[in-house]
Amino acid sequence: MDTNVEEIMKKAHCSGVVVAEANGLPLVAKGTLDKESAPLVTELISLAKQLEPHNKETPVVTVQAEQHKTMATMKSIDLTLEFSGGSEFLVDGKKLHEVKIEFDDSKPYTIRRLVDYIRQILLKDCDRPELLIDNGTVRPGVLVLVNESDWELFEGIDTELSNGDKVTFISTLHGG
Repeated sequence: MDTNVEEIMKKAHCSGVVVAEANGLPLVAKGTLDKESAPLVTELISLAKQLEPHNKETPVVTVQAEQHKTMATMKSIDLTLEFSGGSEFLVDGKKLHEVKIEFDDSKPYTIRRLVDYIRQILLKDCDRPELLIDNGTVRPGVLVLVNESDWELFEGIDTELSNGDKVTFISTLHGG
């Protein structure tokens, strides 16, 4: 991520970049910006989104002072996550989750990144997350569908996701 931030600074001729998650938690700060400015930058992006509420693109906010230029952006993806076959009990017993995930770089959003999100956010209160995710991937015995098609027909864990995609996790693991 540090390399991406340095590239952004060079391309945009910025003196400072801060990367933050959607809630303003700072991830990286370079140049003239420090991590304490992350909540302010996140709020600026949120306000900029309100200027064009129908625009699906995430705005890029540039702040230019007499001697410094600072740029801020955040991307997001809207996904429908479905859990069934018993996996829904790992995510608060809820089968469908409509999520908007904000992320901070230009890399494609993949199932690998989604699995990390699920582990950190949806499984945070689960006492048996290994029933769904094991060693950074989906556990064998859990089918993964992207828009009703098996992820193995695409790139598996590295399948790129798009806005509006539906990702389904079906557990085939059962006791006996």
